[in-house]
Amino acid sequence: MSEYINNNQERVEDFYKFSLGIINGENGTELIKTHKLSLDKITPTDIIAVVDKLMIDKIPFDKLKKGINRILNVVYKTINEFPYDKPTDAFFSHMIAENNELDIRLKKIMPLIKQINKNLDNNIVSELKEKITDLLQFNNHYVKKENVLFPYIEKILPDYRCVNLMWLFDDDIKSDIKLIIQVLNSQNIDIKELNRLFGTLYFTMYAIIFREEKLLFPIAINALEENELNELYEQSFEIGFSFIDTPEKIKFKKQKTQQILDIDSKNTVLDFETGKMTLDQVLLIFNNLPVDVTLIDENDEVKFFSTPPHRIFTRTKAVVGRKVQNCHPPSSVHIVEELLESFKNGTKDRELFWIEMGKMFVFIQYYALRDENGKYIGTLEVSQEVSEIRNLKGEKRLLDA
Repeated sequence: MSEYINNNQERVEDFYKFSLGIINGENGTELIKTHKLSLDKITPTDIIAVVDKLMIDKIPFDKLKKGINRILNVVYKTINEFPYDKPTDAFFSHMIAENNELDIRLKKIMPLIKQINKNLDNNIVSELKEKITDLLQFNNHYVKKENVLFPYIEKILPDYRCVNLMWLFDDDIKSDIKLIIQVLNSQNIDIKELNRLFGTLYFTMYAIIFREEKLLFPIAINALEENELNELYEQSFEIGFSFIDTPEKIKFKKQKTQQILDIDSKNTVLDFETGKMTLDQVLLIFNNLPVDVTLIDENDEVKFFSTPPHRIFTRTKAVVGRKVQNCHPPSSVHIVEELLESFKNGTKDRELFWIEMGKMFVFIQYYALRDENGKYIGTLEVSQEVSEIRNLKGEKRLLDA
């Protein structure tokens, strides 16, 4: 499958010009005629390279998403017929199995949409709402992609920014599902709005399946080493699976890695001036505090995260060494960059956020870390679910019986 890791620079440049023309609203028919030779020979890596260039151009997201949908529609047949061997590794095989199950569920929803257009029957509404709500379970699929696969893509592919665009579409899907549920929960269901939202959801979910299986997955499989594929699979269990039974975990043979420093964590004592603890004790403290802790260094790279029993935000080992900007949806990256810049230039030392996540009320604190000379050396993120704390009243001075 060497065709997945080769592209022609001249063809890429031509496809880039075609893509810019589509995004800027030029005549599509004329563009297809002008660039037909490149369009007929387009490869997955060409598309990945061009999307990367478009992301670097900082085209407004809404404009870029609409343009990409039109662009990929033009080359759909060519990419769909491109030589492709089904993956045999555990991680991607299960990701595709999840897509297959999603396809089954979407096909069961379509007849209900047609029925509800003819007859706004309460039983049909109830069944439709149940099946639409069930789609929320597919979130694990997207979270695995964003928090396990994407960090590896960023490390191995120079043209990695396509994943940021895919993340935007993933977020659109999650948002549209929730909006459809809101419409179905309303007393007077707006059929026109329901049709619009479901049409958008249906198109986007199938588009993402196509882009995963025909573009992203084949390129990733070809670029990743066997041990990296195994790591993807092992880390996927930390998030879970969508619409398929949790598979029996495969025990892979670990590859030998060079140990830079061999530390006995039970007997290695750290002196904190206010006391001494072993490395094991330090880790136990981090992982038993009722907060999520993440450390970002002065280069904006994630260096450490704690693993308390119930994490609020997903973290996997793949995130270590990743730019923190890539750990957030592209639509909110500007907030992250503004915050880090305020810490670096000294205008702020702390920032607070609080958000509602279902029944949870999450309090998020960011602290600028500075050395004894005041030099910025990183950021500490501390997140805590505080709904129980907010409900406390009176006093408690005795142990529970």
